[in-house]
Amino acid sequence: MPNELVYIIIPTYNEKESLPLLIEEILSVCKKARINEKILIIDDNSPDGTGEIARALQKKYASIYTYNRKSKKGLGSAYRFGFSKALQENAAFIFEIDADLSHNPRSIPRFLRAMQENDLVLGSRYIPHASVKNWNTVRQCISRAGIYYARKVLDIPFTDLTTGFRCIRASKLRTIDLASIQTEGYGFQIELVHLFHQKNLRIAEIPITFIERRSGKSKFSKQIAFEAFKKVIELRKNI
Repeated sequence: MPNELVYIIIPTYNEKESLPLLIEEILSVCKKARINEKILIIDDNSPDGTGEIARALQKKYASIYTYNRKSKKGLGSAYRFGFSKALQENAAFIFEIDADLSHNPRSIPRFLRAMQENDLVLGSRYIPHASVKNWNTVRQCISRAGIYYARKVLDIPFTDLTTGFRCIRASKLRTIDLASIQTEGYGFQIELVHLFHQKNLRIAEIPITFIERRSGKSKFSKQIAFEAFKKVIELRKNI
């Protein structure tokens, strides 16, 4: 797979401390595994200067590109834009990864090995050999309850529909109407899995260790959770 383009999309908002560390780790992993990577950083006009850091990284490394948006538009629209760019550049595989160091880039080669027989690979926090670190009981319960609700309503068998660490086969993403996905946050992640599942595409999960962010604030909010709740009901009506 060394010649196939692996497109890594990183949405950012106030990630000035974690972004350089994440980029260095991704580049190290890709070099060691001989991965032909391109990294797109999409920053939503972070007040802490993350955008400036991203532009500095772009000047330093040839495989890094940045797109700076004028306002905070959300996770879903960032990924829709990133997906479109990846498809335009004929990427073979597309990664989603959080900028806050909660996802370990060392898992990237494992995702790509799993992609040899799948169209979407989810990094799951809730299967054997997976774990979640530094989340309190309340936060874990909210996550598990939301996923359980979406799984049962949409009849999807996978354990982690909201994971933000995943790899997508670009050729299969082309079969999805990206413009139809208007949700943000966890709703976006659920809807994308639902659309792949509805098309009977090959989906698998691999275990990951999720570590709560070391700096900054979580983007989770009641508004994001409510949006996801409503979207699941809407998706069910269309099954």
